[in-house]
Amino acid sequence: MLYIPILKCSILAATVADKHAPNKKNRFVGICIERNNEGLWSNFTLRNVIDRTAVEVNFELYNPTLLSIEVLLLEKRLDRNLLYLRDAPLSESCFPFDLAPVPHEKDAPVPINDKKVKLLPRPWHFQWHLHGYRGIDLKSMYSQLTREELNQIEKKVDFIDRYDLMKMYRSRNTPAEENAVIGEVSRNHTELLRHTDFLKGHWRDGFTSDSPSDPP
Repeated sequence: MLYIPILKCSILAATVADKHAPNKKNRFVGICIERNNEGLWSNFTLRNVIDRTAVEVNFELYNPTLLSIEVLLLEKRLDRNLLYLRDAPLSESCFPFDLAPVPHEKDAPVPINDKKVKLLPRPWHFQWHLHGYRGIDLKSMYSQLTREELNQIEKKVDFIDRYDLMKMYRSRNTPAEENAVIGEVSRNHTELLRHTDFLKGHWRDGFTSDSPSDPP
């Protein structure tokens, strides 16, 4: 049975069966930049640098040739995927193939790597500035955008805020409304406590009346 760990954006080692390899299997180490789909169509992509060339390998989780998945460094990043590493320096994706696993306690929380990645000069593979990535160094990204692209970002933010009902409510409520809500919650809480005490007393009285009397 294949053990499937929590992939997150960790550094993994995936081993697959390969009849052309000397030992009939092949092992690839890299950082997980993306996980796609659900169920039998689940797959993940590892990225590393070999001979100063970025290499990405996609693995299907339920492919019978996938022998094992080993977590070498368990961590989370600020974003759900790290596709922007394709437009970052190669040093951000370079990991040794003999990397030793870093121990992680079973019940300990997954550590968060809040590193900000600087982008290379344009052109880029994707319009990263339109999708709210938090793991990209904003200065390296915004310094390469035109005024039109910056305006495009502002319009998108305004469009999202227009349909954020909770943000709209919080921006419009007044202290009087807050006091009214707090007062109503307090009254309901008091009534709930009173009802609870009544039920406890009713149960206690019923238990006393149903208990057998002492013998004469």
